[in-house]
Parts: sequence; C-alpha cells; structure tokens
Amino acid sequence: MIRWKGVILLAALVVLFLALSMIFTDRWLEAKLEASGSALVGARVEIDDLDFSFFGSHLKFNGLRVTNPRNTMRNLFETGACELNFEFWPLLSKKIIVENFQISDFKTNTPRQTDGALPEKPIGKKKADNIISKSLKRVAQNMEQNAGLSLSDARAKINVDSLIRLLQFESPRKIDSLQKALNQSFEKWNKKLKNARYEQDFKELEAQIKKLDIKNIKTLKSLQKTLSTLNSVKKKTALLSDSIRATETALQKELQSLQTSVAQVERWIEQDYRRALSRARIPEITRRNIGQLLFGKTLIHRLENYLSYVQTGRRYLTRLKSDAPKKENPPRFKGQDIYFYSPHGRPDFWIRQIRLSGQTHDDLQLAGQILDIVSDQRFIHRPTVIKISGQSAGDRSFVLNGKLNYLKDVPHETFDLLYQGFSLDNTQISDSPYFPFTVKKGRGTLKAQLTLSGDTVKTEIRFLATGLELTPTANQKLNYAQQLTLDVFRSLKTLTIKAKISGQAGRWKIQLNSNADEALARRLKEKLSAEAEKAKARLEAEIKKKTDPSKQRFLTFVARHQKELEKQLQKYESELRKVEAELKKREHEIKQRIEKEKKKTGKNVQEKLKKLFK
Repeated sequence: MIRWKGVILLAALVVLFLALSMIFTDRWLEAKLEASGSALVGARVEIDDLDFSFFGSHLKFNGLRVTNPRNTMRNLFETGACELNFEFWPLLSKKIIVENFQISDFKTNTPRQTDGALPEKPIGKKKADNIISKSLKRVAQNMEQNAGLSLSDARAKINVDSLIRLLQFESPRKIDSLQKALNQSFEKWNKKLKNARYEQDFKELEAQIKKLDIKNIKTLKSLQKTLSTLNSVKKKTALLSDSIRATETALQKELQSLQTSVAQVERWIEQDYRRALSRARIPEITRRNIGQLLFGKTLIHRLENYLSYVQTGRRYLTRLKSDAPKKENPPRFKGQDIYFYSPHGRPDFWIRQIRLSGQTHDDLQLAGQILDIVSDQRFIHRPTVIKISGQSAGDRSFVLNGKLNYLKDVPHETFDLLYQGFSLDNTQISDSPYFPFTVKKGRGTLKAQLTLSGDTVKTEIRFLATGLELTPTANQKLNYAQQLTLDVFRSLKTLTIKAKISGQAGRWKIQLNSNADEALARRLKEKLSAEAEKAKARLEAEIKKKTDPSKQRFLTFVARHQKELEKQLQKYESELRKVEAELKKREHEIKQRIEKEKKKTGKNVQEKLKKLFK
C-alpha cells in the first residue's frame, strides 16, 4: 500500500528545492548580498564570481572587497578566494549557522581603483563619528598647543613692548583698593586712641602725685595718711597700665596683619607677571613637550584608526543582534514579559569558525582563525576569539590575539599585538612638521596592548626602531630646529618610543616619551635659554615699572601710619614709666620719713621714761 502522505511530503520538498534553486541564482544572490552588505557597512561591498549551492550547503566566491566608509578610495579589507559551509535546516527558521568560513589572501587597508561611496540619499543626515573618535581627533588637533612649544618659532623674538600695551594689569587697582580699606582701619585706631583719654589720665595722675609733698608734713599720722593716698594712686596707675597694654597688644596684632597685606601685594604683582609670561608664550622645553610634538599626533591618528575598526565591529554586531526582544517600559503596576535565554536555543547568526590566510604590507604571510562571530554571545556563553600569527624565515614575526566579550551589557574588548622585525624602508614614523624626514632604511618592532570597556580606553604601546637612516623629505631646506632634530636622531643607534593612553572621551591621560627627548630638549635649551631669560628679565622689568608706583605708594602709606600709631603708643609708654617712677620715688620718700618719725617718737618716749624714774 502506497503511503500517499509521505509521497506528497517528499514531492513538496523536491518542488521546494527546485523552486529555491531557480529563485536563488548565483547572480541574484550575489547582487542581494552586495546590497545588504553595502547597507550594513555604509559603503560599497563587492563580491566576485559567487557560487551558491543549496544541496551542497556551501557558498564560495573568488574575491570580496569591503570599502572603508571613512575613506571610500580604500578598502577596509579585501580577500582572495573564500568558501563557507552552512547548515541548511536553520535557514528555514531564518537562522544562519556557518560551520566553517575559509578566507584566503586577506589584506587590510588596500587601495581601490574606483570610489566605493554609495549614492547619496536625498533624505537623511550624515552619520556622526562616535564620541571616542571625535574626542581623539580634538586631542590630535590640540596636541601641539597642549605641548606648549613651537619648535619652528624657537628663534623668534618676543615683542615685550607690544605685549605690555595689550595687557591689563590688575595689581595697581587691587593695591589702591587695599590702601583705602587700610586707611579706614588706621582712622579707626586713631579715633580709638583719642577716645581713650590717656593724655587726660596722665595729667590727673601727675596732679595727684604732686599733692603727695611731704616737706610740710610734721606728724606720723599725716605721713601714714599720705602713704594711703599714694597706694590709691598706684591702683589707678595699674589700671591705666593694663588698659594701655591691652590696646598695645591689639594694635600690634593689627599691625602684624599688615605684613599679610604686604605679602598679598607681592602675590598680585607676581600674578600679573605670570599672566604676561603666559601671553608671551616663552617656550618651556621639557621631555614631555618633545615627545608630544614629534610623535603625539601620529600616535593619536593611528589609535583613532584602530579604534574605528573596533567601533565598526560593535556597530555591525549590534545590527545583527535581533534575538532578544526590546526592553519594555510598562506603566506602573502593569506586568511585563521577562526574557530568558534558552539553554538549547541558537542565535540568529553564528559563524563558528573563520580560517583565514593573508599577508602584511611587507609580504609577511599570516594565518589564523576567528571563533564564534555571533549575533548574541549569551546563547553560546563564550566571547569571540581572534588568533592570527605569522613568521618568516628571518627574524620577522607577527602575533595578534584578541577577545570580544559582549556577554554583559558593557562591551569589553582586549587586543595584544607583537610585530617584530618589520621593514621601515621609505616610511615616515611621524606626521609632525618638526620631523620632515623619511626613513631610508630601518627595522621596527611594535608591541601594543589595547583594552576597551564601554567608552573607556586603556592602551600601552612600545615601538623600537634599529638601524635608522633618515633623509629629508623632498630635499627641502631645514630650519634650525629641524636640522637639530635630524642630528639628534642620526646619533641614535636605537629609537625607543613608549606611550600610555587611558581614560574616556574628553578626559584623556596621555604619557609619551622617547629616548631622543632628553638629548633634543637639552640641545634646544642651550639655544633658547639665553634668549628666553633675556625676554623674561625684560618682561619683569617692564611689569615692575608699571606696578612699582602703586606698590611704593602703598608701602609708604602703611609705613607712615604704622609709625604714627607706634609713636603714639611709645609716648603713652614713656608717660606711664614716668608716672610709675615718680610714684616709686614718692613711696620711698614717704616710707623713709615714716621710719624716721617712728624712731624719733621712740627716742622721745625713752627720754621721758628716764626722767620719770630718776
């Protein structure tokens, strides 16, 4: 008995295969893949001689060229012959699972014969660079300004007179304002001393002391009464002395604060000098300046270029990532669906393995593999891994290891590169105008570590060049600084450049130095030192001329008022000592008379007793 249901199903599958084979012709599929790839990249993608087979579950082509959307006259990469094997049944569930993707003759940053730009759309905005790229571009543009030095102007003279005319000095105005405030303080003290009535108190004490005359006093009782009056005057004098001492202490404290005001005046003048110095832009030669000027701009451009590849990869994987539903934001007290990854689920797109071979710009043969390019890594629970290496019969070698970890919400990428023994012949190692030289001959070694976590970047780079032979580009005439740079680099047996860049967009921390920095800085300092010191001295003299009148007026004003107040207090001190001395003298005289009268009285009593008992 014939099972018609099975026959019908088999016939349907045969018809389906025949229909798909008729629809998906090689030329049609090639055009569709080119269109989809171009839309994904944002620039032209070209495929050569595509051959597709449903029954064989494979696809191959003789070449692939992906245009760099940032420079449409160059390719991001191009390949030779490529072949991939895929699973057929997942296609029916709109899933693409590639078991193996073989790529040969892989090359990056190759030139194009035609422009790879796509036709401009009539509607839509041009896509902006990502925040990291824009920030690094600003750093590169400002690198020379941040270095604080222009070697091409190293011998230029500073027009001090013109600078002085343009500057607005702040110290004279501040000094005048301070002088007015101190004048009020001095007036307050003058008024306080006047209201204290010390002069009147001294006159009253002197009058009371004069009344303590003992010449006309005859009796002991009167002398003792006079001594009591003197003690009362002493108490008044002590109170007056305490008042004068307290006033003197307060005034001395106030006068000591004047020294702070004088120091503030000096700081204001120093600030004017520093402002003028910054406007004059007198160069400060440091190792940091040299490293940033010669290699900073080139380094930032290269880093920005490498980061653009990573950002491109992130963007493409984000476009492919359609497995998880969009995050819901339901109204309050309303439920939502929570999405969990199935342990047996499969992503919408997954290339299990790419095996590639290619070569560097100096024909070093490379081979390697990329594992697990996937639309959502949480389905397979592992990151994308990159391993590429190559080695020549000589001392050249290349090792690149990378890991793209998108298992969590914050993307995390790490790359380690070691490229040894590559040729530097006929290349430029710096884009700086202060290094207009071509490497005629040389070998290089590059070691780099790059880590990205979200928008945070951390990279360490070490570049070593040996056997350098430099020649001026286009036989141009060199200025003094350029010739000096050439002489220093020609004297080096080995050039070492070390760099560290870390931070986030807008907050970069850059450290860059080379073994040429110290020698070049020393030679430049020798040349610039004399002229820079001369300019500084002239600038300081001109600022002194502008600020000295206000400063001298202030110092004279302070000294005069301080002297007047101190003189007044010294007068009170002198008067006080005079009163105290006079009191001491009168006290001594009175006590002597009292003792004398006591003895005289005792003698008279003895004589009377003798007469009484005769």
